[in-house]
Amino acid sequence: MSEDFVKSIGDDLVYSNGDLIVKAADALSGKKTIMLYFSAHWCPPCQRFTPKLIEFYNSMKDHGKHDFELIFVSFDKNENEFKEYTSEMPWPCLPFGNDTKDILGRKYEAEGIPHLVVVDENGEVITKDGVDGVRSDESGERYPWKPKSLSELWPEKI
Repeated sequence: MSEDFVKSIGDDLVYSNGDLIVKAADALSGKKTIMLYFSAHWCPPCQRFTPKLIEFYNSMKDHGKHDFELIFVSFDKNENEFKEYTSEMPWPCLPFGNDTKDILGRKYEAEGIPHLVVVDENGEVITKDGVDGVRSDESGERYPWKPKSLSELWPEKI
């Protein structure tokens, strides 16, 4: 994972309800892709999608795919909502109230939630349609859902 990307995330990440703090560099070490999940407790579509994402994440890890990580970026309004919402999440989260969420939200165009972005080891966007990726590829066979090139879409034209 690139040093610049890790710096853009910040120094620390937290697990579950904020009880376990880890260094972002350690959590992201050796990862080829990172999913950034923008969501909030108060958002009904997020409440429906998050359990599917947890299943997807756990299934990928259970099947030996360990070269990715997911980071939760909270748009929760208060820390109690954040702690309740993250209590079931198996991945690291930006700490509640971290200003980095606004910077990442703008950079990765989190104009609506839930929003799931997949980036490569340099922090370059692979797809901003990760929510659709999880919904249409529950097994993760096509992950990281790279968009097809024009030559793949229209081989007879290119």
